Amino acid sequence: MKRELTPQDLDGFQASFTPAVSGDYATTLNFPQPIEVEEVRDLVNGTTRSGDAGATFDFVWQVLDGGKPVTGGTGQQGATGILDTGSGGLGGGDLKSRALVFGTFSGEANRLYSIEFKAGPAMAPVIRAKPLLEIVRVSAIRQ
Repeated sequence: MKRELTPQDLDGFQASFTPAVSGDYATTLNFPQPIEVEEVRDLVNGTTRSGDAGATFDFVWQVLDGGKPVTGGTGQQGATGILDTGSGGLGGGDLKSRALVFGTFSGEANRLYSIEFKAGPAMAPVIRAKPLLEIVRVSAIRQ
């Protein structure tokens, strides 16, 4: 699942998705590079610094399976991992995108899930940077 966040998403939304294969999946905010909004660039890049407590984000989310919560969290807890994609693939070449991981869950192939996402007012500048809310298969996440 991939959805570009817009100012209308500050009111919250729900979206459905169906994994193609069973496995572990991550809920991420993916920021295409370079990030044009300076304060957001500093926030996202600050998350990657060694010893940094990590940036926080003003949103809550949960993944549901038939209306039953599977997992969820808040951006206030900060990212739990980072997934960089370069021009040469994961971690190789010039940086094309940086995805911040906010939680993981085990998904079953061909099963319908949904995600509920609600952003607070402090997410407005972050949304101007046009991040993608994504559910992606876990592979090379840097903790």
